[in-house]
Amino acid sequence: MRRALLALLIAACGGAEEGGPTTPPLEPPTRTAAEDENVRALLVATAEQHLCGQLEGQYVALPDTDAVPGPAGGRSPAGGRWRVDECEAARRDDRLAMRLSGPGWSWVEQSASGPAGTTFTVRGHLRFRAEIALEGSVDVAFVESARVVSLWVTPSEGVEATIEPAGAVPVAPQGGWSRFMAALGGVFGAGVEERARPIVEEQGSALMREKLAGGFTFTVDLCRGQADSTVGPLGNGEVPERPYPPDGVHWLANQRSRLRAGGLDVAGPFETGEAPLHVDLEVEEGPGLVLRSYCAPAARRVVEAYLDEGEAATEEGEDGEERAAAAPTPAPLSEQRIESGASFVEVDATACPVVLVATALGDAPTVYRYRAFELGDRSEPLIRCDPPAE
Repeated sequence: MRRALLALLIAACGGAEEGGPTTPPLEPPTRTAAEDENVRALLVATAEQHLCGQLEGQYVALPDTDAVPGPAGGRSPAGGRWRVDECEAARRDDRLAMRLSGPGWSWVEQSASGPAGTTFTVRGHLRFRAEIALEGSVDVAFVESARVVSLWVTPSEGVEATIEPAGAVPVAPQGGWSRFMAALGGVFGAGVEERARPIVEEQGSALMREKLAGGFTFTVDLCRGQADSTVGPLGNGEVPERPYPPDGVHWLANQRSRLRAGGLDVAGPFETGEAPLHVDLEVEEGPGLVLRSYCAPAARRVVEAYLDEGEAATEEGEDGEERAAAAPTPAPLSEQRIESGASFVEVDATACPVVLVATALGDAPTVYRYRAFELGDRSEPLIRCDPPAE
């Protein structure tokens, strides 16, 4: 139930105050909705009370450049993560207002127009800090034939999003004129990165506003007892497709990721009862990865070092000279090198919430799927189903 509540609350994020630019809200899809205002009020009041406590500290998957919309988007690979560090929630009549912020990273691969007819190519891992605000109306429905409950949070006043790059922007001039202007910029103190940074900020913010304009969908498959959520509107009775098809396991995460050289993939934190956390993982293409697990505080230090992009602190040596201070690397709870095929790992998650951290092997991208669940936790129908759930 805790994970079901978390999925519900992730789906129910919203809220915006007047301020930065916004994207106009999309028209909500046609659907059979609950007409009872008391039900809507209950959902909003529950989210207002519990959402931030469930969201803070979570590593939210960000879609890669080839992600598709709709149910099939659940099988699309993630290309980055966003950690929710700060969260504010408030009820505004029958709507939920929220503001979320935190650091993250994502693979970026696109060209942008710069000043004086120049063109820049941004290609690499972009580290950033994001702040998102939107206000959402809540809608809920049940499709008896599919045995699926759907809850939608649709932005009603537009979406406000700001992306601020942190550290170096992976940018290079494209074409002879752009390279010439970049060289002049280097001479006169305005390099390519400095010129491109505001372009990246503007386009990244616009892209996030566009992605969130359709809101969120939360679903519960009542015959399997499986909760899920996705960005964007799904049709009535539709559920996200996932890399691991239903087989009776009640999963906590079911995701596909694309991991590139120099990148990091992080999932969790995951908590279990008395049983270990079991993680199925299959390398589908590429040279593979190293999967480590940490207690959540240790994983946070690993992520912070990655976000700092190798900017080491300095300390004064015995000779008075300043030199880089080597930050201690937290010891993982487990570590496994997976170069191909399917594998699994089991971690004791009873002592602390566990975070999974994957790093790439080799230079080529690695695509892999993983599924995390409490060992022995099986799906249980929430209603009587015929035929029985898998």
